[in-house]
Amino acid sequence: IISEADLKEKLPMASYWLGQSAKRENKVIDTKKFPFLFIGGGQGSGKSVCATAQTLTYCKSYTDNGYHQPKLILVSSSKMTEFVPLIQKLRATGEVLVFNANSLEEITELNNLLEAHLKQCEEFFQILAKEEKLIRHWHDIKDDRKPQPTHWVFDESPQYLRDDTKIKLTKDSSELEQQAFYLQEEKKRLALLINK
Repeated sequence: IISEADLKEKLPMASYWLGQSAKRENKVIDTKKFPFLFIGGGQGSGKSVCATAQTLTYCKSYTDNGYHQPKLILVSSSKMTEFVPLIQKLRATGEVLVFNANSLEEITELNNLLEAHLKQCEEFFQILAKEEKLIRHWHDIKDDRKPQPTHWVFDESPQYLRDDTKIKLTKDSSELEQQAFYLQEEKKRLALLINK
């Protein structure tokens, strides 16, 4: 169990506490250098607990430094019961969106949201280039046009990001087969957008 007492120093913004070394020194990961975190392990090994702790400390690093809590977008193919306390806690102070990766409607909405976010970021970078602003780091930018920080959590991603089903549509395809095909296409689109 990670308690606030374990972390004596104030976390730098957009970083999170990873744990302690054998010498009881805190290990802090800076997302300026590591913007992506992959958590792997067997069933029951604590991946979701780790993701919850990382997300809470990451969001707290913003609020402790006087910034708004980043938007949390949580995607999973399971019921996400282990994330309910996280969702409730962060919804009390900010925006939390939850998507089921096995729902065609929800994954399409997620893809549209991710695509819009990427477009907004791209347009903002073009503004910065046009205005010839030299930026050390994203968190140093003071501009109202800057996209809102967003923290994306993809739980159980191998279940919906791998392409191991081959579905072809024919004129005789049932409505269920059509839905499965379009869901597969949206999952491929999601994988491409995540790579961007």
